[in-house]
Amino acid sequence: MPVNVSAHDKSFAALSAANHAAPTDPGMAGSSPASRSDADWVLVGRISKTVGLQGMMRIILYSDYPDRYVPGACLFVRDADGGFRRINLGDVREQAYPGRIDAFLEGVSTLEDARAYHGKELYIPMAERARPRNGEFYPDELAGMTVQFPAGTTVGTVVRLENEVPSPYLVISSESHGEVMIPFRKVFIRTISRADRVVQLCEPLEKHVLG
Repeated sequence: MPVNVSAHDKSFAALSAANHAAPTDPGMAGSSPASRSDADWVLVGRISKTVGLQGMMRIILYSDYPDRYVPGACLFVRDADGGFRRINLGDVREQAYPGRIDAFLEGVSTLEDARAYHGKELYIPMAERARPRNGEFYPDELAGMTVQFPAGTTVGTVVRLENEVPSPYLVISSESHGEVMIPFRKVFIRTISRADRVVQLCEPLEKHVLG
């Protein structure tokens, strides 16, 4: 689910990096874990503990879309050797506390087997991440973008988007002012070009420098 980052109708929206997956790319699902780098994966959850005596596990969700965790869903765990191994969810039970579920993994039916998964992180291939709609951006898409004045003068580079706060903002690295925080709102950001990897500001960077 997109996180609205402005009180105005014409707002940019930020999606969490771990998001709903589109239909599986057959070339990804069947490929060898060793053939892909860390950049090819998106973290979507973590197994925090076992629940009961029959192999159920508590999963902390790092995705905006709960349908990522339906019975039969395909996920990948990262093993100690750094490789990624495919697993499938079995029975899933929602929790009253948001962002958590209890679930079985197919083929895991004992407490002893479930303990082997304690602390493991859950991933999907990057190719399965949902394509954002117009005006929506994943935080990792924004990182590294060039920041310009309206006239086209380059003034810095996006370091990151801080979106886990009430009022999200861009952190920009500038040679003249160091790190500068720009509210992630249309009133301050004129355009963002995914194709050109450029963020164009509405006003000079100096307007946002504290002190």
